[in-house]
Formats: sequence, structure tokens, C-alpha cells
Amino acid sequence: MGNGFEVDPPALQAAAERVRTLATDLAAVGPEVAGAIGNAVVANLGFQTSAALSELDGRLGPVAQQLGEGLADHATALASNAKTPTATDSRTAELFRRPEQS
Repeated sequence: MGNGFEVDPPALQAAAERVRTLATDLAAVGPEVAGAIGNAVVANLGFQTSAALSELDGRLGPVAQQLGEGLADHATALASNAKTPTATDSRTAELFRRPEQS
């Protein structure tokens, strides 16, 4: 009879790996998009579009980096949470196996 709360460490670990991959992919987006924005800026010199794209270029990199770092931190937390229940279960089982000490 359970209390309705279960932790699935392998599922948490798999989620951590997917989030870490997403963080890595996001970090690569900044430079890729910056190159495309740079090309668009040159193609639109003298137009408001060029100024707007230049501003976007200056903001996109730091935002992508910050999001990537946040996702990497989240992946680390998920991986840690995947290990905690197993470690707690092992420690509890060890305590029950010890002979009673008086």
C-alpha cells in the first residue's frame, strides 16, 4: 500500500540527459543565429531593419547563454534527484541490517 508518491530514478536520469543535451544545443544556437543576423544586417544597411537586427544580435547571445546555463543547472539538479532516493533507500536498508546495539 503506497502513499501515491513514487520516484523513478532512471526516468529522472534520462530527463537530466535530455535537458543537458538541450542546454548544449541552445548554447550553439547563439553563434549560429548571430552569423545569420550579421548577414541580414549587411543586406539591410540603411534601413530600420538593420538597426533592429543589430540590437537583436547584441541581446540574443547573452540570453541564449543564460538559458543554456539555467538548463544545465536544471539537468544537474535532476541527476542529483535521481541519485538521492537510491542512496536513501540503501542507507535505510543498511540501518535495518545492522544488529541492534545497546
